[in-house]
Order: sequence, then structure tokens, then C-alpha cells
Amino acid sequence: MAAEIRSEVPKTADVVVIGGGVYGCSIAYNLANHGAGNVVILERGNLGSGGTAKSCAIVRTHYSIQVNMDHAVESLKIFESFGEAVGGDAGWCRTGYIVLGPEEHRAPMESVFRSQNELGIDTATLTHDEARRIHPLLTLDDVDVIGYDTQAGYCDPYLTTTSYAARARELGALVLADTPVTGLERNGDITRITTPSGTVEAPAVVLAVGPWTNTLAAGLGVEFPYEVSRHKVVTLKGSSPYSRKWPVVKDLTTEDKIYFRYTDGDAMLLGTGDHGDPIEDPDSLD
Repeated sequence: MAAEIRSEVPKTADVVVIGGGVYGCSIAYNLANHGAGNVVILERGNLGSGGTAKSCAIVRTHYSIQVNMDHAVESLKIFESFGEAVGGDAGWCRTGYIVLGPEEHRAPMESVFRSQNELGIDTATLTHDEARRIHPLLTLDDVDVIGYDTQAGYCDPYLTTTSYAARARELGALVLADTPVTGLERNGDITRITTPSGTVEAPAVVLAVGPWTNTLAAGLGVEFPYEVSRHKVVTLKGSSPYSRKWPVVKDLTTEDKIYFRYTDGDAMLLGTGDHGDPIEDPDSLD
């Protein structure tokens, strides 16, 4: 079921979520699911057309920061049973996740594995031969330590977002696409949100717009300490099909900390996991 898309902006709401990507739609769903009242999503374009549309959508639990790992483990549980936990289809594909590292990464990697094991995640180190049996294209001559998580995989960003939006709508939320926010103004306990289609007032506003956060927050006199950076993502097609069954690979031996996975058309989707190139305007991203 598609999310309701209208052009009318209500005069009031209990919570306004600005941003109709995967974060905004999942926030709106969870708010509505917990009885938050009148929830409205405002999205300037189509649902999932911002950062979500450019996501590689990898779902993993291998994080060195414990709180990130805790959240990732709980998220994995949701994606594994998305139809029951949320409703709809997230396009979940379990492939496993291989991490390649130099010798200096062995101790921290094994520490992460122990923490993952304590949380019920099936991770362990592999020999070179074991890794090549799982992913036969890997060349591992310069790799000292190999980790493997059997439960990781990836999702479909569009399906995940629209499923959350549809469930939010079923629970009473209003989803407004093509409704850019042009101004925010705080008056006491109420925030006034201006759009070309009208103005809505609400006591609670959630900014779920990623790199555009400071652009909107400037109207409230708030600035958040983050930096927007550009990461390279390319699709590669070889002379033979890239298998859907091969695991996601993260290569910590490379300068750009590359990762790659299967994508539609029997091709490989490859991206960089480094800090990226700082940019001033997120709208300049192609």
C-alpha cells in the first residue's frame, strides 16, 4: 500500500517530522505506533529522494563503538522479520559480511567479535581458504585477518522507506510529499513550520533531513556541529555475473576503506568508507 500523498498542510499537528527518507518515515511510524497523536511528515520531494536514494543499504553489526553495535543488533532483528515487526517489505537479503584487515586490526576486530557473540551475533575469524570458498573472487595475499558475520546483509532503501510510510499512514499519520519547508519559527512552546502549501504549528518537530539540518535549523538560531562529506559510490559490471549469494565485503586494508556488495543486474556496488571529501552544499551532490 502506498503512503498517502496530499498537498494540503494541516493547521496544527502534535508532531511534525521534516524529511521523508528512511529515518523520517521510520520515526513517524514509531511515533504513530506508540500513540503520539497527530503525526505529519513533510518531504520536499518524493519519499526517499534525498540521502536514502543514495544509500548502499548495508545492514551490519560490526561496530567498534558499543552503543552503535547495540543499536545495530536491534535493527538487524527488525530487518530479519520486517513483515511481522513493521509490515510491508524491506527487500531484506541476508548475505553475510566479510571484514578484511591488516595485522594491527586483529586485536580490535576480535574484541568486536566477542562483543557481537555476547549479543547473539554469529561472528568468527576465517582462514584464507574458508573466505575464498565463501567469496571466490577475493585475492587475500595482503590480508592478515578475516572476520565473518553470517547474519548481515542489505535492504532495498526505497521499499524500506515506503513500507514505513505506508504503515505510518495506516496508523493515522499524514504523509505530504512535494512539500518543502521554507521556514521555522519558535514561539514559546510552539513551532511554526512554513511551506508553499500552508503553515502548520506543532509543539514537537523532528528534523530528519540529514545534511540539510543546519539549513533549516538556522531559522531557530541553532547550529549543529557536523560536517557534510561526499563519498564515492560506483557500479561495476564484469565479464561474468557477480553472485547475489556472495557476502558484503569491507576491506580495511585499503586507504579508502572500500566496501562492495551485489546489486541488480548481477553487478557489484562499490563504495568508500573513509571520511570523504567535505562539501559546503549538499544539493551539489550528484
